[in-house]
Amino acid sequence: MRKKRFPLLLLIIILCIVLIIFLGWDIFEYKKEMENPEKNGQISVTPENQEVGECQTVDLPNYEIAKIDSEPLEFKVDLNGDQKEEIIRVYDQKADNSHRNLPIIMKIFSGSQDCQKEEFSYIGGKDPAANLYENEIADFQIIPNFWGDGRNVIMLLGEQTAYGSGFTIYMHLFTFKNGKYLNIEGPELDELSPYKFNNEESKGKEIIVARAIWAEGEAHYDYHSYQFEIYRWDGEKYIQKEAGTTEDKYLGNIEEMLQKEPGVLQVKG
Repeated sequence: MRKKRFPLLLLIIILCIVLIIFLGWDIFEYKKEMENPEKNGQISVTPENQEVGECQTVDLPNYEIAKIDSEPLEFKVDLNGDQKEEIIRVYDQKADNSHRNLPIIMKIFSGSQDCQKEEFSYIGGKDPAANLYENEIADFQIIPNFWGDGRNVIMLLGEQTAYGSGFTIYMHLFTFKNGKYLNIEGPELDELSPYKFNNEESKGKEIIVARAIWAEGEAHYDYHSYQFEIYRWDGEKYIQKEAGTTEDKYLGNIEEMLQKEPGVLQVKG
């Protein structure tokens, strides 16, 4: 009489189902980690098991000190008005092929070289629609008396790019007020939006932006007419005002536009 093999076959089927479920869950978790690099160890703002306020390492996994024109973005400046200089460091992803997909990071440390304490961190923002972070640094400046009230300001232009012909730039203005560090949002820019500070003594009181108007048949970096906008500081935030449009077409030199057509700064309404 032959032995029944049905129970053995059933056991094999059950084991296969369990294995499929296990592998499916593992793949699901991996995808979640790739969508959230802050949580999977690629981005480490504060090292694990290390509280803000303790002596901290200044090194970040997968990151290095960013550079502009070969100059490392590591500075000392008194931002909080305590007569002591904070240490500012800006990081970007280590990239062998010059393409970065992790966000830029800026940190503010207090303390001495022997014991530095993290006071503030900024991680480059993400555009969910494009699935892109601010992954490059377009510009970085420390500007004294930015709004005319004596405060020093860090201006960071975070660039969001997929390394094509177009990109978006976000202007961040970091300062200190009422016991905390603030990230003030300036105007949003792109590759065809030159800007200019319109006050030499207090640069941040008024920011001028020119935005290209694409006419039919014009190429990306061709001559364009430009729509001007003025961003005025009200003490807490920027208020956008629409101004004039150039009569002629330009290649993006905002100084040339203002010299030839100063009337474009006239606010509408």
